[in-house]
Order: sequence, then structure tokens, then C-alpha cells
Amino acid sequence: MVEAEQEWVLPIPEGVDLNQSELLLLDWCCCGASRILPAGDMESLVLPWHTVRLSIWECLLELKAKSSQLARLPLIDLDAKALLAVCPTTFRWGTGEDCGYTLKTKLAQMLLKKGAVKP
Repeated sequence: MVEAEQEWVLPIPEGVDLNQSELLLLDWCCCGASRILPAGDMESLVLPWHTVRLSIWECLLELKAKSSQLARLPLIDLDAKALLAVCPTTFRWGTGEDCGYTLKTKLAQMLLKKGAVKP
């Protein structure tokens, strides 16, 4: 039997530790400038998508304020699955680092650890 308090439990956001390049790639994919989704937009995948973008920028500002290398982006499975689908597998900002591959690896590891995606 399910008690009343357990019926409406929201998913607790997991998180992924990302660097600045990975966060900027997520923002680029979400903003539409990437044209990764030519016939649609992120709002049709995940609502409200603007909260994910705001979380990305909160992490970017945290990196700058704390002079950190990594910031934890809170994500639920649904958001992580959408990001895994729309982000390029390989991407470089001209620095030599392939932030697309590392980003997708981290998203997949988060989902696989929780059993949300079958290998």
C-alpha cells in the first residue's frame, strides 16, 4: 500500500560534474544556435527547459566565482536523456579538448549507474 506522502514524490535531481567547456556546449545546444534540432526546439523535449539553461549558467558563474574546475549540474533522468540525444558526440572549442565526448560520457555514466538506460 502506498501512503499519501509517497504518491507525489518528485524525482531528486542527480548531478553531473562538468567543466566550463562542457557547460558551454550544453548551453549552445539548448539555445538553438547549434541548429542540432532544425525542426523543433528544446521546449518540445523537456518542459520547462529554461530551468535547465538557468542551472547551466548558475554552474558557469559558480566556476568563475570559486575559481573551480568543475561544477555539479543537477539533472533528472529525463533531462539527461534529452541532453545525451541532442549533444554532439565530438566537439571542440578550438582548445584541443573534445568536450563533446567527455560530456556525453558523463551523461551516459549517470544514466547507466542509475539503471535508467540499458547497455
